[in-house]
Amino acid sequence: MLPRSLILKTGYNLQGSLKHETAIWMIRCGSAHNVESTTVTVGPSIKSRFDRPVCWVIIGVSGCGKSTVGRQLANTLDLDFFEGDDAHSAANIEKMASGQPLNDADRHDWLISLTETIRMAKAQGRGLVLSCSALKIHYRTILRSGNPDLFFVHLHGEKQVILPRLHSRNNHFMPPALLDSQFADLEMLGSDEKGITLNVAHSPEELVQILVQILLASQSDPVSDPISCRTQTTPKS
Repeated sequence: MLPRSLILKTGYNLQGSLKHETAIWMIRCGSAHNVESTTVTVGPSIKSRFDRPVCWVIIGVSGCGKSTVGRQLANTLDLDFFEGDDAHSAANIEKMASGQPLNDADRHDWLISLTETIRMAKAQGRGLVLSCSALKIHYRTILRSGNPDLFFVHLHGEKQVILPRLHSRNNHFMPPALLDSQFADLEMLGSDEKGITLNVAHSPEELVQILVQILLASQSDPVSDPISCRTQTTPKS
């Protein structure tokens, strides 16, 4: 059992999760608590424990693991997964493939398309996991117009961690040379954005465990809590 200081507004504690070398920082009303815990078992039994749908948006620069973590989270929670890259226009893909970064105008129609996907899921009462870079607060504001209760998962890491991943990818239109432009555009989650920031130094399995922990803590829907939780795993030593 974790300290009562980590009880969420829903009144439930986070129950043991993650490997002991991972510290979780939960910021609530300006206070940070450092907690070390044990391993959680993530299994199909959790899928029936939540009565309200959650729309998760996995964000971050190219190569941070959005698709991998998003698919694993969707599979764990039995939700639909939508790959944001699939909504890019042919012109956008061609521009990026040629080594030119997208600007706000290039991204506008793409973001509107993703917003409609989010809005449809909400209207149908479905949960959803969507991967989308959503680097700027303005972009995330557009997405939130489709569902104000989006829960953002920012996969964050240093350039030296992410760049080798880009070099190892095959058949992807995003060249490693554009990573600097993505970091230049990146804006961290704001105080009015519901979500968490996770360190990509951890494995996708560990990151999914953290997300399941937060969902279990709320017992229904983490985005229903008006307190915006910020959770960040510390880098591995």
